[in-house]
Amino acid sequence: MKWLIDSVIKHLTSNLSPSIMFAPIKVDLLDIGTNNTPKKSIAIRMTPSALGEQYLKGEIINKQFQVLVKSDNQLEVNNTAEAIARELNNVHKRSFNTIDGSYTLSLLNVYVEPNFVEKTAANEYVYTAIFKAELYEDE
Repeated sequence: MKWLIDSVIKHLTSNLSPSIMFAPIKVDLLDIGTNNTPKKSIAIRMTPSALGEQYLKGEIINKQFQVLVKSDNQLEVNNTAEAIARELNNVHKRSFNTIDGSYTLSLLNVYVEPNFVEKTAANEYVYTAIFKAELYEDE
């Protein structure tokens, strides 16, 4: 869902410092580094999620998304993954910077805490976290 991805990107870039958001957020794939040149990267992508509840006046839309963070500095990548998780967890109770008013966010929580995924051939560390969102379409 483009609205959710774009809104999360806008929110993170507006609320977290450039030292935490050490690379532009890409959609779907991390940048690829080489053995001689590691490449720092942050990516966000949708993941499969269950259908939401159906009501007479609309529905709750369930969405899940994954954030991946990659750097040759393991402490940096861990700190960034943790900061993103803290910023997005329960953001529906605070101010969430959306791209427009098409939807209302009723819930956004960490579904899977930040975890180590792999160390790449270019000696980059990859961490990920998964988030669950509930939203409904505004009329």
